[in-house]
Amino acid sequence: MHDVGVVGLGAMGALALWHLARRGVSAIGFEQFNLGNDRAAHSGETRLFRTAYLEGEQYIPVLRHSLQQWRELEKDTQTSLLALDGAISVGPADHPSIAAVVDCVSNFGLSADVLSSSAANARFPALNVRPDEIAILDREGGILAAELSVIAAATRAEDLGAIVHRRLEVLSLEHDADGVWIRTSAGDHRVRRAIVAAGAWTPSLLDGEPAVSQIALRRINMTWFAARRPEKFAPAAFPAMMRFTHGRLFGIFPSQDGRTIKAGSEFEIKEVAGPLDVPLRPDRDLAERTIAMVKAFYPDIYPEPLRTEFWTDSYTADHRPIVGPLPGRENIILATGFSGHGFKMAPTVGAALSDYATEGTTALPLDFMLPGVRG
Repeated sequence: MHDVGVVGLGAMGALALWHLARRGVSAIGFEQFNLGNDRAAHSGETRLFRTAYLEGEQYIPVLRHSLQQWRELEKDTQTSLLALDGAISVGPADHPSIAAVVDCVSNFGLSADVLSSSAANARFPALNVRPDEIAILDREGGILAAELSVIAAATRAEDLGAIVHRRLEVLSLEHDADGVWIRTSAGDHRVRRAIVAAGAWTPSLLDGEPAVSQIALRRINMTWFAARRPEKFAPAAFPAMMRFTHGRLFGIFPSQDGRTIKAGSEFEIKEVAGPLDVPLRPDRDLAERTIAMVKAFYPDIYPEPLRTEFWTDSYTADHRPIVGPLPGRENIILATGFSGHGFKMAPTVGAALSDYATEGTTALPLDFMLPGVRG
């Protein structure tokens, strides 16, 4: 019997397995696809890291801890994962989200600059900040290599003694007072405690569990465009950007290959029935709205989509993740509902999951994510 089983080796599961292995815990992980696969919520090459956080001040200590832990993972795996070239939020000064970012910077003394439109455009010409907009540059923000981070964490855990099962589907979980049975398509495994970090597959694995009954699955699309002037979108010249306009959030990332730029918006998030409910081609209306945003703000990008990728994430009603032991079934520890903004926190969530699985509690500041804690 292993001490801990980890179901799902995406961002949260892989980082949890890494923490467990570093502590010398007997751990076994299960991933139904390949590590770093394109069906999980970590798909799409890159993820934004930021500390100027409009989602709530309770996240700031989590993000500060995560920044340290990303660096620790880089050191442990000898792999570059996080480039802190800055992250920038753009929008009208009176926009509620922009005001929240400004307040966050002020309240926590974050390393950030509030720039006028002229100052922002002089520094980063391709941003095209409008006269009625301001820009907040988070100097501790940047870009994470998404799939690479997952692969690095899981394979390092394996190097440290964890067992990793790739391409093995977990069918169900059965718990009792002494442990948990993990039923797979190739046999059963007994563990003392199980971490369930299966992303969009979590609701079906824990069907009937109140903590996941209100989880909604949403399809996220990101689209890649070609740059007319690629040098304008290099990481040093174009920080990862969130733009608040027309009542929506539009995100655009610096080029990772010197040719293409990834972009997406809340226009492209749709509720779906299941984790693999993805289309063969983009929704025409959603594609047109994304193209319109590119045309309106980024003349140095060709408004012709090169490709679109789809994946599914789990959302809670208040967009607050659910992390911790299940009430009444404390030998099952849950990590779900990251609502499109969890990846940057994965090292801290992984550490907390490891704590819960070995100690039953954690000193990390994640109490507001516990199952049943809302309001």
